[in-house]
Amino acid sequence: MNFANKIEKRFLVEGLVMSLHILSKESSDIKIALLDQFIPLIQLVQEKCNQMEQEQAAKEIFKMIDQLLYEPKETVKEKAIKVLLDIRNVVQNEDKEAVMNLTLKLAHDPDEGNRISALKILNECAQDMGQTLCECFIVPEIKSLGIDEQMRVRMEVAKNLLNISKIVSFDFFQLKIFPLYNELTLDPEERVRKTCAEMVAEIAKVSSVDKQAQQLSEVYYRFLKDKNSRLVRGTAFQNIGPFIAAFKKGEDIDQKIVDFYINTTEASSNKDVCYHASFNFPAFVLVYGADEWPRFQSLYHKLTKINDPRIKKTLSASIHELAKILGPKYTEQDLLPVMERFLKDKSIEIKMSALKNMHIFLEETPMEKRTTFI
Repeated sequence: MNFANKIEKRFLVEGLVMSLHILSKESSDIKIALLDQFIPLIQLVQEKCNQMEQEQAAKEIFKMIDQLLYEPKETVKEKAIKVLLDIRNVVQNEDKEAVMNLTLKLAHDPDEGNRISALKILNECAQDMGQTLCECFIVPEIKSLGIDEQMRVRMEVAKNLLNISKIVSFDFFQLKIFPLYNELTLDPEERVRKTCAEMVAEIAKVSSVDKQAQQLSEVYYRFLKDKNSRLVRGTAFQNIGPFIAAFKKGEDIDQKIVDFYINTTEASSNKDVCYHASFNFPAFVLVYGADEWPRFQSLYHKLTKINDPRIKKTLSASIHELAKILGPKYTEQDLLPVMERFLKDKSIEIKMSALKNMHIFLEETPMEKRTTFI
């Protein structure tokens, strides 16, 4: 770019920009270095050149990006995607249409890798495009890719619904996007269903939980009971806390999900199961509150007595949050003995986790008990 700054503006587009086409056919390292120069070059042209020259430069740079988006070398392709996304912030409004045109071209390419690239770009572009364009152009493309014959493409659709879901109206989400997600949760391929299970908490967050509680619960319970995939069942269980936390109150949650969580953990001696149960435990207390604590009480005591450093560290790091929700009565009755054990643990890490938010914990501790910890 130093050279570009020094040459006369009449040669900037006719000479330099045009000659870059030669470099776009060089080695992968040269192509990546070239891509790094496109945005500064456009900015320089905007500063020094007239409107016609700016349009010509943008046209030539988009031609090169179009070429580099189809590179077999993944690092070049990923760089080209990043530049295409970033370039939206510097080009003129009329040139932003070129970004969408290049993306739609990728979406219809025979190569599944290019269709996957298009999905990533569409999801990232959603906010810039606004509600109308998303609903009229982006969502139909994504719905089409949601029934793609290639498993990897359908999997990427499940991964790339969130930004679009935040832009469209709720009615549109309910009528168009959620049914697409629901279809993907029934996909015959395990990896697609697993991806859907990974995303279910985020989908719940962008849903209108009070209106879609039953649908969301049905989808989630189906993951927990997936007959053909231990991987899907495990992924759903690992994400149960964020899913539950998306609900504002316990009445909205299908009680089969809560019963599954409690019963599965109570019956299990598997430390991985108990670790994930410990990690997700605060979400249940947050949603159900102190009134429902007796329902979770025995499970909590079971978890706190498991001699596993991961479980103890997780529980010691969240005990102050439980105290805030449960209040003085249950803090004294159930949490104080647990806190004392954490502070006496041989592991410095567990002690430090418990001590980190001790001041919050002590706010819910009876005055006469506080001196024990000071």
